[in-house]
Amino acid sequence: MSEVGLRNIIERTLMLPFSISEMVKGIALFSLSTILNLLKTHVDYLSKFSDLLTFHLKSISEKTPVYVVRDFKSITITSTDLEQLPGKVIFENIDELKFESDVKIELFKSKIEQIRNVNKLYIPKSLPKLLVYSKCVNVGEVVEI
Repeated sequence: MSEVGLRNIIERTLMLPFSISEMVKGIALFSLSTILNLLKTHVDYLSKFSDLLTFHLKSISEKTPVYVVRDFKSITITSTDLEQLPGKVIFENIDELKFESDVKIELFKSKIEQIRNVNKLYIPKSLPKLLVYSKCVNVGEVVEI
């Protein structure tokens, strides 16, 4: 490289609004931020996997059948529906899920394993909201009726 070319590069470098060390720090911070975001995503996935594994191990150890009701537009559940089921139930991917007023606290606790990916959940006022929330994952709206 000629002396003129080298001088030109040095002059252009000196005209930058930030130093090389600032640029290196910026790249390092960006890289660390990206790595931390990736790690957080992996931790979230591992946490969800752990929850799922715990659920299945619990189900196996209790030898209680767990039924999955999924992919419906609208479902209404009565106490008779739950009483006739020989195990627990998971409701998943339902637009509107409604529990009738005859569903009591003990029946809800004993039969409902989880409610997930439900847009609108209708519950009787007799059910404690925190009990219902503890069974919910990714539920859009809970409406007391």
